[in-house]
Amino acid sequence: MKNKPIDLFGHNLTTNEEIDSKEILDQFLAPFSKELKDEELTADFLDFTLNVWNIANIREITLEHDHSNIEDYIENNNYKNLALFKKMIDYKVANFKEYDNFIVDYELVEAGANGNPTLNIITKEKKTYLANLMDEFENQMDEENYINRNAIVLKAQQPFIDWSNSIYPDSVIDESQITESNIYLVDNGIKNIEAWLRKIFDKFFIMELKDWSQKRNYKMFKRWFKIETSHMIYDLEKEPVEKHD
Repeated sequence: MKNKPIDLFGHNLTTNEEIDSKEILDQFLAPFSKELKDEELTADFLDFTLNVWNIANIREITLEHDHSNIEDYIENNNYKNLALFKKMIDYKVANFKEYDNFIVDYELVEAGANGNPTLNIITKEKKTYLANLMDEFENQMDEENYINRNAIVLKAQQPFIDWSNSIYPDSVIDESQITESNIYLVDNGIKNIEAWLRKIFDKFFIMELKDWSQKRNYKMFKRWFKIETSHMIYDLEKEPVEKHD
């Protein structure tokens, strides 16, 4: 059944009550009927067509923002007819934006004595589909992208700024000019970050202030830096993390 040719322009389509799939898909595909028929409408090409519909929906959601990631996704998936794929997406966004259900599954079933297959489509409303997509993304991060470290972020406070201005009078700064902070990855097995920092704070002081030798203590450290921590660190890149001494 998966490789059996079908005719989207002549057979009944069924889905949820919100969308008359036969009517809508016939209208959507009509401008491309010759190109689609030339390709032979196998189930593999049906996957192609329904993928167009879903990606067009996602592009419509991001239309007012940067959708370069969508373009990269399309370019990197080696579709059989990339030009047609892009043209169909543009047409869906321009002419069928009100039909924003996502197609999540379909089946081809034999119908009638002539054996012509019927296409049954299962859709989800946009809100539900996107919520499920986010859940899948978070689960994937949990399984594949989680880094077994905690993060400590040190944000400079006024005493640090005053010290920096005294050392570098030609490059005076104020709090509004500090836009970056150093982030330190540490053992995620640390149970009490506060108690751990009390023991190791001077190492952070040295790293932040370099060769400054003035006597310092933990109370001073807390005045000089706002300390933020995170226990959930994810790496979304494919390339491995590199460490440099």
